Amino acid sequence: MKKQSVIKMALVFFFSSVLLFSCLLSEGNAFLKGDINNDGKIDLAESVNALQVSAGLKTAQPSSVINVPADVSTIQEAIDTASEGETIIIAAGTYDEVLNISKDNISIQGAGKESTIIRGNGTDRTIVLRNSRNITISSLAVQNGDIGINTYYSSLVCFNVVIENNYRGLRARYNSYVTAENTFIRNNTYGGVRLNNGSAGNFTDCEITGNGGIGFVCDRSSSVSIESCKVLSNGEHGIQAWLDSNVSCSGSEIKLNGGPGFDISGNSSGQLFGANVISENGDDIDWAGGVTIHHSSYCLISDTNQIIDNRGAGVKIFNNSVGDIGPILIHDNDENGVNIQTGSVAQFDGTVITKNGGYGIDPCWNGDYFVLGPVDFGSAAAGTANTLGDVNPCE
Repeated sequence: MKKQSVIKMALVFFFSSVLLFSCLLSEGNAFLKGDINNDGKIDLAESVNALQVSAGLKTAQPSSVINVPADVSTIQEAIDTASEGETIIIAAGTYDEVLNISKDNISIQGAGKESTIIRGNGTDRTIVLRNSRNITISSLAVQNGDIGINTYYSSLVCFNVVIENNYRGLRARYNSYVTAENTFIRNNTYGGVRLNNGSAGNFTDCEITGNGGIGFVCDRSSSVSIESCKVLSNGEHGIQAWLDSNVSCSGSEIKLNGGPGFDISGNSSGQLFGANVISENGDDIDWAGGVTIHHSSYCLISDTNQIIDNRGAGVKIFNNSVGDIGPILIHDNDENGVNIQTGSVAQFDGTVITKNGGYGIDPCWNGDYFVLGPVDFGSAAAGTANTLGDVNPCE
């Protein structure tokens, strides 16, 4: 009997708590907000929080959402009034605004990258972050700025964002950090992405396409990791590290860019890890091709990368630089498979260099190379030999 009473009391408490919790959530402007983190779900921690509030064990948290235009008429007004931890939710529509952010820990969320558009005035930067930490921008498009998004001494997360039809797309400066996922930086007049002055970033599942200048440049002591991205049809270089910078790239497609697909220069370093395809680059720059390493720089190319069908050499190393070329495929490029010139060195380990328009390896003009593991130069019988032979004898 005692056991049944305990069970009854527990059930009464449970259903009473659920009823009270439901009532509190049904009040649109109530100060208890069940979905504290705005993820569209109420998890266990949020449920416990609501029950503690209902039992008087803790103070309720105020709503952390500002709706545009329902609560305030402009996005900038929402930014100005937002406190740390708040989310600004922007309804579908086009907003002709230039936004300035100089606070920490706020999220700006649209209704979708095709539905919510922030359109600048064509002269100023459309979104500027200054000394702002942990800013998240998601599910919207940024257009018509001198720069679409520009950061100074700030950290930014972009998710499901389009940055398009600006003069320059995304620029991170002065020790900024950018994380971008499922973000499209496209059709900007001058260039796509630039990280400089000690900035860093990580780009995953992004597309940097159709920009008039360089697709992605990292310069002046900056670094970036690019994973599973498409860098396509940009007017100049696909990806460039310049002036003491570092770029690593994996699982990406770097194709149809006017300059070199992957360019490492000015005392910089690069790493091409696994399953990158670098092809059909170099239409508009005479010395371009698949990968260029120059002016006291270093690049590691390993793990099933393919450097194929580029307009110049597959890999070109010059001006006192080093290429470390592992088990990759360098195939069917218009000129030599690998050029090594002007005090530069390459080492090969298990590399396949076949069917290129010049020599497989050309070390002439004061270059040198070392073979650490077998190099496959193809064969005439199989139709995969390099047009001028395996190695230029430099006679």
